[in-house]
Amino acid sequence: MIDEGPGIAPDLLGKVFERGMRGRHDVPARAWACTFVRLAMRSQAGASTCARATKGTVFTLVVPQGLEPA
Repeated sequence: MIDEGPGIAPDLLGKVFERGMRGRHDVPARAWACTFVRLAMRSQAGASTCARATKGTVFTLVVPQGLEPA
């Protein structure tokens, strides 16, 4: 998914998936969405990352296919 907005500040990129972290503090929010995404991806042996793009932010989700349950 590519966000075409102003993007996430470089100093916040490493913290995006932390519980309660959000990019804008002038908007009231609980900021759990990225935390839940990371937990869901890890529970399925997957991964989630984000990076700055020319315009906006790129979120990448990797979901393994065809793995047998442990």
